[in-house]
Amino acid sequence: MNTSFLSDRPEYITEVAMIIHERFDLDENIKGNYKEAVEFFGGSTEKGYPITLIDLEGRKCVGTVSIYKNDLTERPNYQPWLAALYVLPGYRGEGIADRLVSDMLEHISELGFEIIYARTDSQKRYDYYMQKGWELLETIHTDGQKTFIFRKGKVQ
Repeated sequence: MNTSFLSDRPEYITEVAMIIHERFDLDENIKGNYKEAVEFFGGSTEKGYPITLIDLEGRKCVGTVSIYKNDLTERPNYQPWLAALYVLPGYRGEGIADRLVSDMLEHISELGFEIIYARTDSQKRYDYYMQKGWELLETIHTDGQKTFIFRKGKVQ
């Protein structure tokens, strides 16, 4: 498997958009539609938002992670955000998420960022961020759910 910038592998834009749209954008009235996801990820670069990394096994995209300028409208002053971290179920437990996050943190450190934020409403992902040394910054309630906000300083 190898990690690549989505901007270097545009043939995977629709696949990433489908993965993220299906996993994270469950309510199209709130989060947008698949076409908007394709447009969003089609604008992925290495230095501007969004920055997206993908992990490939052969010709299949098995994991992805992005950097968004903001991933929580309630906290516009927190920037940038690690977002859309997802590994296909059949590929979990192989270190793909760790590799994607590590590669992305190294990249954004090279871009001059020292702090990054992440959010989750999942206990499993809460445990993941805590295990990886992220600081729980705050817990808020959005859309009737508890949302955990994490911060990682010295992202390198």
